[in-house]
Amino acid sequence: MNPSPSRHLILLHGNLGSWRDWDFILPPLRARGISCHPLNLWELIASGCSGLEEAGRMIAAQALPHAPCALMGYSLGGRLALHAMQAAPQAWSGIAFLSTHPGLQTAQERQTRLTADLEESARCRRLPPRDFLQHWNRQGVLAGSGQGPAPDYPQEQAAQTFDIWSLGRQADMRPLLRAFSGKIVWLAGEQDAKFSALARTIPGISPIIVPGAGHRLLQQSPSTILQTALSLFPQE
Repeated sequence: MNPSPSRHLILLHGNLGSWRDWDFILPPLRARGISCHPLNLWELIASGCSGLEEAGRMIAAQALPHAPCALMGYSLGGRLALHAMQAAPQAWSGIAFLSTHPGLQTAQERQTRLTADLEESARCRRLPPRDFLQHWNRQGVLAGSGQGPAPDYPQEQAAQTFDIWSLGRQADMRPLLRAFSGKIVWLAGEQDAKFSALARTIPGISPIIVPGAGHRLLQQSPSTILQTALSLFPQE
């Protein structure tokens, strides 16, 4: 089946992850005529991306030749998807946010998070990737979510990510979500107490809470992710 001109999907991976994290979803989507574009977020950093808003513009530029286009982002990729929505809301027919933070709501919270992320940035540069991932996997939010990505991320770009794409540099994007006219699907794992609670704080959004899953939805709920991707397109 040849992809329809109106059935394009851009995919954004999470922090310390890879565009290959989406490999499981590509064959069944392409078999249904959906053209899939998993972006390598490390290449955005390597190309000189200076922050979240520029990343949003760079992602939106990938979509505009195919607009309207669907978008799916996991964790950090979901936050970048928010900025791509902000950069070009007309480019997107629908967006799925997986384990995504909509933004901290006070300046004090943002400063506290930025300070913590700058410490993570320095630690990411200092530690070998395998050691840093062991540290990363000890976060409470990742409890019960498996071991996650292999330690093959580009160390310098990953360290920069903790700085320029820090949650502490992100505005509260809840008002942006209310203004978006396209379809929004928001997923969080049942066992991911923090992000399932956050999902319920977004006015106008009825989140899907995935039973038995934690934060790492790509690894833990691949069938749900596939069905979510398909839901972004009209049924033919």
